[in-house]
Amino acid sequence: MLGLLVLTLLLLSPVRGNWKDGSKNGSRENMRFYTLHMTCNDEGTKCQECHHSRTGGRVYLHTAEYTEGPATFQFRGSAEARDWKQLLIQEDPTELFHYCMQNNDASDWNYNGDAWRFSICMDNDFSGISMPAECVKPVAVVSVVSLVADNEAHGEQTLYCA
Repeated sequence: MLGLLVLTLLLLSPVRGNWKDGSKNGSRENMRFYTLHMTCNDEGTKCQECHHSRTGGRVYLHTAEYTEGPATFQFRGSAEARDWKQLLIQEDPTELFHYCMQNNDASDWNYNGDAWRFSICMDNDFSGISMPAECVKPVAVVSVVSLVADNEAHGEQTLYCA
């Protein structure tokens, strides 16, 4: 039981170094890095992972799915009445991708009248990441960044492993 608790804490413990210049740049101090291991079928061809995060008093649900043949990575998120979905399909899973979506003004959410912006990026370029030994098959990195009027960035970068 204690071993399972320690393993869970290790898998979910934040690391700051994988955000570019994260340890040296104060504007990135509210960023966190996570490695999450997806649950896969016996063949390893279909995987999924679901988790939630909290920021600004809101709970966000994140769901990631990966399938092979063709390689498909899907990231979905939701918070209150907002939902978003990103889907990438590749014939060649070794081909690098970087895809972002951005919302520049979600002023209908109450942030004391301040504008709120967020972006979600997915990519499979792992060259700038300290790859944990237990991540045998990295699938994608998803970066979620949120900025309110003070331009202090909050967010998380998640490495999904199959």
